[in-house]
Amino acid sequence: MLDELLIVAYQSEQEGFGKVLGEAVFYESLYFANNSDLVDTESQAMIRSYLYSKESNTPPFATIQDTPADYIDKWVIIRDELTLIQNQQIKEQQNNGK
Repeated sequence: MLDELLIVAYQSEQEGFGKVLGEAVFYESLYFANNSDLVDTESQAMIRSYLYSKESNTPPFATIQDTPADYIDKWVIIRDELTLIQNQQIKEQQNNGK
C-alpha cells in the first residue's frame, strides 16, 4: 500500500496539488485503502498532542533541545495541513457569501 500512496503523492504533486497534497492523497487513497490503515494510533496521538499544545499554549517538551527532530518534522506537517484546511474553509465561506 505504501507504494500506491507514494505514486498518488507523486502524481498529485505533478498535477499541481502540492499545497493540498495531504488532502489529495487522502481522497485518492479511498479507492484502494481502508482509512483505519492510514491513520494509525501514533499519528492520532501526535495530532492530539499538537492541538493540546496549541490550544493550551504549552510546549510539548521542556526545551527545544529536548525536542526530537522527527517530532518537529511531524509538528510542521500537522501545522501546515491544518493551516491549508482552515484557509480553504475561509475561501469557501467567502465564495458562499457572494
